[in-house]
Amino acid sequence: MKSLFLYKIFAVTVCVASSTGAQSLDYRHFITGNDFHEMCRNDFTSAYRYTVGVFDTLYAMNVVLNKQVSLPCMAPTTGARVTQIACRYVNSHPESRDQSAALLIFLGFAEASPC
Repeated sequence: MKSLFLYKIFAVTVCVASSTGAQSLDYRHFITGNDFHEMCRNDFTSAYRYTVGVFDTLYAMNVVLNKQVSLPCMAPTTGARVTQIACRYVNSHPESRDQSAALLIFLGFAEASPC
């Protein structure tokens, strides 16, 4: 249930961002699950930075939307821990790696914290 809610929030964010009249974005330039999987395997520092950015975005959405987005129940946690969770999720779902890495990380957080 929480995964579906997070997916909806992510989809709304993408729709709002793409309808702001800004220059059209080509999805192929975003980081896919395959790209992120390679980061996890070969460059943990880059995977860490990307994951922490996604986690910070989730936190910001939580603040902006008045706590309507559930943060993972992993507190206290570290950047390394959330990166391990994200990498494990992407590694475990090869069929979804053509999707946005940020979306897969959101889903990984939701799966790891079912509260």
